[in-house]
Amino acid sequence: MDLNIGIARWVVGKITEGSGARAMMIENGRSATIGDDNEASAGLTAMIFGATGGPLPVGRVNPDPCLSAMNTLSAEFFLHICDSLSLRDILALRSTNKHFYRLTHTTHLFSALLRRLTVIPPILPATSRNLFGAIRSGTYESLLRRAVYLTHNWSSTLSSPIADKLIAFDAYNRVSQMKWLPGGKYLLTTTRNLSGRDKYIVSLWDVEKGVGLMRVGATNEPGNLRVRYVNIKGQIYIVFSCTIPMAPREDGAKRTRVQVIGIALSKVEDLSDSTDRDQFLANAEDARDPFEMLHDVVIDGNVVDVDMAEMNGQLLISFIVAPRTLVFTLFSAGFEEPKTSVLALGETMSLPDIRNAAWKLKLLPWQNAVMVARLLVPENEISRAETTLFTLDMYQLPAWGQKIENPDVIGRHFLTGVNILAFEFSDLESTWFSAVKTEGALLNTKSNEAPPPISIFATTKDPAGFIHLTMPPLPVPNSSIPLSNGMKSVPQFVYQLPAESIGRQTWTDHSARPTILPGAYRTLMYTRPRVRPTVDFATTGMEVQRLFAYRTMGESVPVFSGPRSTGWFAQTTPIAAVDAEGQAQVQVRYVEEEVELSAGQEEEEEEADENMDPNVVLKVPRFTDLSVVEEMKRGMTAMAYDESTGRVCYAVVEDTRVRLLDFGKPLSEGRQTREVEDVEMQ
Repeated sequence: MDLNIGIARWVVGKITEGSGARAMMIENGRSATIGDDNEASAGLTAMIFGATGGPLPVGRVNPDPCLSAMNTLSAEFFLHICDSLSLRDILALRSTNKHFYRLTHTTHLFSALLRRLTVIPPILPATSRNLFGAIRSGTYESLLRRAVYLTHNWSSTLSSPIADKLIAFDAYNRVSQMKWLPGGKYLLTTTRNLSGRDKYIVSLWDVEKGVGLMRVGATNEPGNLRVRYVNIKGQIYIVFSCTIPMAPREDGAKRTRVQVIGIALSKVEDLSDSTDRDQFLANAEDARDPFEMLHDVVIDGNVVDVDMAEMNGQLLISFIVAPRTLVFTLFSAGFEEPKTSVLALGETMSLPDIRNAAWKLKLLPWQNAVMVARLLVPENEISRAETTLFTLDMYQLPAWGQKIENPDVIGRHFLTGVNILAFEFSDLESTWFSAVKTEGALLNTKSNEAPPPISIFATTKDPAGFIHLTMPPLPVPNSSIPLSNGMKSVPQFVYQLPAESIGRQTWTDHSARPTILPGAYRTLMYTRPRVRPTVDFATTGMEVQRLFAYRTMGESVPVFSGPRSTGWFAQTTPIAAVDAEGQAQVQVRYVEEEVELSAGQEEEEEEADENMDPNVVLKVPRFTDLSVVEEMKRGMTAMAYDESTGRVCYAVVEDTRVRLLDFGKPLSEGRQTREVEDVEMQ
């Protein structure tokens, strides 16, 4: 390996040394000459971040016989050398001559680079077409540039993340909910229908083209929207589930309809190739075609939360029936008669005078488990008080056809002394375990790599803020997990409770209410004023006070080559945890991150570190379009965030358009210096 690195550095040095290392490049249709080594380094760094808009070199003539000999390097030897190079060095090689220009556009080169770079795995949306035949070297390179830029943009110690406002498409009605599918291409929305027989419409959009693909109507507002890629009948489907409130029974008891609706991805891609806005509206009268109703059941009770996941390539759906009953349904690949089972959680959790309710759940089917957030209230307490407890409990999934009363807890995490409003769980690990492999998942599910951690956020009030916990993946021996419920193999990694306490953040404005869009590595959140529970945000919109980009601890910035800096320490604020005896323990966690920068940035980094508060992991993002701030302040109705691509969609109350922000799209140099301002939502 050391010999390979030495040869590679020698090759790069020979090519870039000499009289000015002049390279002719094409930048957005015009030529630009890079004169000396410093300028070349700056230009290559700009290429990494997209500041030059992706220049294409046309080669040069150099009489140096050593350089001329480089043109005779075989493709195999060149690619072997590139296995030890960084992205910056590979782009430097591309900029020198036509021979290297052709070789640096091979699929193998960038697919191998994606595998070994220490950046968060990029994800492409799933496709029903020939995956490997459809992926070109340009796609790999685009994925790599996005992953590197997004990680650096979000994790840089020098500045706040920058988001570029790209497009806005018309949803035709006011949006109340939205959910991304992994890969940042397809978006599911719920809108209020201002005219027509259906009061609410669920629509699927191709965001990159800004066109609607299909929609289905409902008389009552769907809630608990979840969406996945799933294998059904040998095809990849887009499947979403929702809950719809029904008219109560004669005795006043609540009823809830749970629906699972899907569409073949091949149909979606065909529609995406041909559909425009006019066709979308013209075909809207056929409300349920080409959607397929996969499951429709009416539940006696109030369904408070729903989750979907894959289990052995089959769809698993679970929901909580208030106050604490968990229902599980497993669908076969052909969606024949489903299997069901029930967990009836204990009323008092073996604690005297303590009753509880299940709030939120997260399925972990690869380890045959489910995690539940529970609220514990003393019987003599009418409302929540400082003595209220919250727990995160983990249970084994029951065998199909069984109902388990008061099941045993296999893991528990207590939270006390805080007034929690809601729990949120990150979901990036589901793509890692999914049987429907997107390109990013294919590149990052090697046996020696761990899945992403699960981030757990609990939003609080009095004081307003949030608590951050994390569940890192733990390697397990093959014999430690029993095979049950039809599990085909023992997982290599599992998640366990209690979780690790990362930190707690509180706002100085105690009237603020945080909303969190969780991510395993990068999280987006915003605050809004405290309002009455009866306020309809879909009608009035919510005033966004501040928008934050939160960097989950443990992520490192990408490697760009060049001298290594000394790194920097990030200290979280302390969080009160509870030990076995119920005593509060203050835990402070330190994480050292190694930062590698391109040549010329080390001095700037050292100066920045001297004046930097090491506690800052919560930053206010900046925008290329100043209207973003004002639109959100006037009233936002919905927001969705895709961690893998850095894309954010949001809708506001003043019109029916859906806006797209992109934290992973490199800005051109002119656009960045002209429009990006330190605009904060304050």
